[in-house]
Amino acid sequence: MKHVIYASFALCLALSGCADPAQDNRLIIISPITGEKLEVAPQDLDPMKWEDAKKACANLGNGWRLPTKDELEAMYKELHLKGKGNFNTDPNSRQLLFDYGSCYWSGTEDGYGSAWYFEFGVGEAYYNFYASKDYTYYVRAVRALD
Repeated sequence: MKHVIYASFALCLALSGCADPAQDNRLIIISPITGEKLEVAPQDLDPMKWEDAKKACANLGNGWRLPTKDELEAMYKELHLKGKGNFNTDPNSRQLLFDYGSCYWSGTEDGYGSAWYFEFGVGEAYYNFYASKDYTYYVRAVRALD
């Protein structure tokens, strides 16, 4: 069932690449590092571990990837605070201490076995030095616009 959901999501994302960005409802942010325009996926992928998140974004094709921690902060400021993107923001929705809650994986690593994540419920990026790549967080892919 997951493969069907990912396949239909990938098809939706691929087809959205044909539209004129000035006349559609794509979610666009400006990279705080490069200044380039980035398209943000219209919905979350299932919560998953970090390695699986990187693979799932890449498997969407067409340049989709896991965002950096700075890009997640831009999503928070440029989209979420303006009521766009439908990000999960309930920090109390965690099932376990290091379950997904309102956390989203970034592609930014910091140290062996660890990666940054961004908590949309509080608007902050975090790093956990306890080999946090095994925790389960939400995933939202990004890609560069041509």
